[in-house]
Amino acid sequence: MKVLLSALFIIISFGQISAQQFYLKFMGGYGIGTSPETIISSYTTDNDERTNTFSKYDADNFSFGKGFSFNITPGYSFNDIIGVELELGYLKSEAVYQKQYFTMPSITDNLNIGYNAASFNIIPSVVLKTSYMDFQPYLKIGAIFAFSSVDRTVDEYYTNNTPMGFSSLYHFKYEYTGGLAMGISSALGVSYKVTKDINVLFEINNKNLSFSPTKGELTEATANGVTFLPQYPNTGFDFSESTDTNSSKQIKKEYPFSGLSFLVGFSVQL
Repeated sequence: MKVLLSALFIIISFGQISAQQFYLKFMGGYGIGTSPETIISSYTTDNDERTNTFSKYDADNFSFGKGFSFNITPGYSFNDIIGVELELGYLKSEAVYQKQYFTMPSITDNLNIGYNAASFNIIPSVVLKTSYMDFQPYLKIGAIFAFSSVDRTVDEYYTNNTPMGFSSLYHFKYEYTGGLAMGISSALGVSYKVTKDINVLFEINNKNLSFSPTKGELTEATANGVTFLPQYPNTGFDFSESTDTNSSKQIKKEYPFSGLSFLVGFSVQL
């Protein structure tokens, strides 16, 4: 430990003292999901005679790390080699969908299930950098502290196929929140000096993160456009490692938020 602290002190002390400065970065871009989970994207059951059932399943991979993100990052350079940053970022994930279709002579039941997720990230990082002419390549690594949420919507179209048949459209929306997600962030980037105080930036950023909500709430419930949410005495519930039929708790879930993002932006020396 003493050797590590001594080495860090030498790195901070080495370099041009005049390079000490505060700066502010503004970046945004698009990420692709990594470390995905498997989801049943399509499920079809056809039961024509009640004794002859055909089922079909389609699987797909997903990660809520796929989507658009932007961040504002204050930073401080100790010298030409090392600095620190505090990234304040927001991720809006691309939606993920499931479809379920069930049919038999008397009924048809069609469900469309969608997931929308977002995450506010706080990432303190250490930055190592070097310089070549007006270019400054850099490497940074940090810890992610994320406040994430997942919205789940269920739209069900139910049809009774008997002579006195009817159709109904049900809509439900659930919000999953709670808990602090933690992970690791690393990035490779380069800055180019445009003026004395302004640099343009390009960065490839990798985040390894997953989110396990602790609380859920039913926020919308309608039938043919008319709400029946007040009929539920308790709309909130908890996620737990175990549950039973007498409990309102649901089994704990873990959602992947890992992603590889390609970001562009600029920084301003303060």
